Amino acid sequence: MESILFAILVSALAFVQGKNCDSLGTLIYEDLGCKAKGGNNNTCPISYDCPQITVKNGTCKFGGTIYKEGNRFNGTNVCMPAVCMSSGIGRMVIDCNQRPEEGCYFANTLDKCCSIDQICDSFDDVEICNVTGRLYLEGEYFTPKGYCLHCICKPNFAGKFVAPFCERIRCGIELTNDPISDKSAPLYLNSPVRCCPIQFIKPTNAIVTHIILSGSSS
Repeated sequence: MESILFAILVSALAFVQGKNCDSLGTLIYEDLGCKAKGGNNNTCPISYDCPQITVKNGTCKFGGTIYKEGNRFNGTNVCMPAVCMSSGIGRMVIDCNQRPEEGCYFANTLDKCCSIDQICDSFDDVEICNVTGRLYLEGEYFTPKGYCLHCICKPNFAGKFVAPFCERIRCGIELTNDPISDKSAPLYLNSPVRCCPIQFIKPTNAIVTHIILSGSSS
């Protein structure tokens, strides 16, 4: 798949009809704790007010929140906790190491890393979610096409990708080596949905060949 430099010029963001703005690469602004400006319930934001990127020594910033050294918090998801250290943000990975018995599966939840429920035998009483023609059992994860969402099948799902069935994906760019403060540009795959950048291009190394403004189709 072709890679392109997708530059969202905050001062020049165009209105896009509809509430789903995930084609514009705006998820990283949410990740940084920026506040959307302009737009309404039917249009995407036209700009963002972002908090101070750099922080004082002995503190860390993640998702717009300042943490003191020693504080623990969720990173990109509940299976990747993080801790504020003097050298920056330290990351950990939880390995549940769970293997279901034959004919069974583990039902998951969005707020817990490891499954606490193994479902076996007849699945007659298990909720089944139909997501654009594909069926998921209760407790199974899915990612709806066209959205930067992490979802799970659970009772009363009616086909809408909203809480408590879905939550926003987190890119965790603040867990990297601070690619934002030096005004690095996010690089995205040329796809209909732009969630997390595949990398960042530093200004001194960038050669812009194709800029796509928000609202443009190509």
